[in-house]
Amino acid sequence: MKEKGLFDKGVGSVRAAKGLFVQQITVRLFDLDESPQPSGGPGERGTRPQCRQRSGRALRQYELACAYGCRPEAVELKGGRALLPGGGSPAVSYTRSGRFALFAFADHGPLGIDLEAFDGVPDEEIPSLARDHLAPAAAAEIEAAGSQGAKRSFLFHWTAMEAVGKAARTGLAIAHRSGALSATARGLAVWHRVPRIGYMAALAAAPGARVTWRGAASLPVTV
Repeated sequence: MKEKGLFDKGVGSVRAAKGLFVQQITVRLFDLDESPQPSGGPGERGTRPQCRQRSGRALRQYELACAYGCRPEAVELKGGRALLPGGGSPAVSYTRSGRFALFAFADHGPLGIDLEAFDGVPDEEIPSLARDHLAPAAAAEIEAAGSQGAKRSFLFHWTAMEAVGKAARTGLAIAHRSGALSATARGLAVWHRVPRIGYMAALAAAPGARVTWRGAASLPVTV
C-alpha cells in the first residue's frame, strides 16, 4: 500500500518541486517462521530465536540486494547502516516482535522503526511503564483511555518513543530515561500502522517522507 503520491520507481530520495530532496522509504514485513532458514553451519538448526535471527539477517540482505542491484552476500549490516559494494551506505532500521519483523530502508536517514505485539505487555504493567518511561501527557492519555483502550494507547506512544529514539540515534536507554522523545523537537515525523492484527508499528523519519509498506496490511492508526 502506498501513501499519497508515492513515486513508483526506486528507493531513497526524489526531488520535490522546490528542489528539495524528499526521503523515500520502503518498509517490508517479514514472517520469520515462514521464511527459509539459512544454515548456521553443517547440521546446525538452533533454537527458534536463533533461526529467526538468521532469517531476519538473510531477508534484510536479500531485500537490499534487490533494491540496489547487488548480491545478498555482498551486503554488510552494521547497526543503523548497511554497506553495499562500491561504497553505498543506505540508512536501515530493523525491529522484531515474535515471529514478525519490519525492515525499513532509504538512501539516507533519519530513520527508525519499532514493532510491538499487543499480547507482549501485561495489562497490569501498563500504568507503571507509562509513568516511568513516557511523557506525563502520554501517561495521562493512557490512563484516561480506560481498560478497553489503555493498551492500544500505550503501544501507540511506546512505539513512537522507540522509533524516534532510533531515528535520532540517541539510544533507547536515553529515550527511556528521559521519557518520550519529542519527534517535533527533533525535526521528525511519526507514522503509525497495524501491519498485522495484534501488532502496532511506528516509523520515524523526516517530515514529508514518502513511504511504501510491503507485505503489511498498513492500516493507519489513531488514538
